[in-house]
Amino acid sequence: MTNEVQITVHEHTLPMKLKATLFPHQKEGYNWLMSLYEQRLNGLLADDMGLGKTLQVITFMQKLYEDGKLFPSLVVLPIALIDNWVNEIRSFAPELSDSIYIHQGSRRLKQVAQLKEKQLIFTSY
Repeated sequence: MTNEVQITVHEHTLPMKLKATLFPHQKEGYNWLMSLYEQRLNGLLADDMGLGKTLQVITFMQKLYEDGKLFPSLVVLPIALIDNWVNEIRSFAPELSDSIYIHQGSRRLKQVAQLKEKQLIFTSY
């Protein structure tokens, strides 16, 4: 017996204020993320290196932001990539720049209530 979940992927409009042009495979990944969100499902974006996973996720977060649906989101990544993510957000979705909180070091927030006030939380593993 398998517990397969059927995912219906729909075409979604791109965020109005996104400052990037997505390749077809990136649009497909973005549509998949949006469809998972709409159907209240979870998933893993696991494209090969260099195919633009960061941009796909930034596009997804920008769309949620524009629709007033961006919730506190935790992004766990290597320390070496945090600056890259910040720079890509500044380039492609500058509206999200003020929403970033980098959770590292001795001065990081300790209370869950404080973290819930942040929209994009970047931390390392």
